[in-house]
Amino acid sequence: MSNVTGRHFQPILLSQMEGKQVSDKTQEISAIENKYGVALFRMGLTHLADVGVRHLTDENVDENIKRIMANGEADKANGVVTIMTAEFQCEILRCAAELAKFSIWELFAYIKNHVAISHEGGGDEQSYN
Repeated sequence: MSNVTGRHFQPILLSQMEGKQVSDKTQEISAIENKYGVALFRMGLTHLADVGVRHLTDENVDENIKRIMANGEADKANGVVTIMTAEFQCEILRCAAELAKFSIWELFAYIKNHVAISHEGGGDEQSYN
């Protein structure tokens, strides 16, 4: 997290934020942002997301759906019980493929404003609007 003052970025350590408990992982991410600066950090996030998006071509999605379904059939035939069904995994992939049609920054803005996130994974969802 950083303050923007004019054209200069001033990093703020998350431990300086009053009244908020911050997880170790968030501190690690903050340290990376402070190490590289806001501009490179944002470019790194964009690149990370972009690499995933580039792999979600229609052809790649169709191939992966076929592979997932074939593995699901093999698992059923062998009596393997999985946490997620093949159909559910395919729905996740289809959802990701649809989301890949948006720009990375449109997705980040949506997440920032509309996706409640639990910092500790314990169901304490918080929205940071």
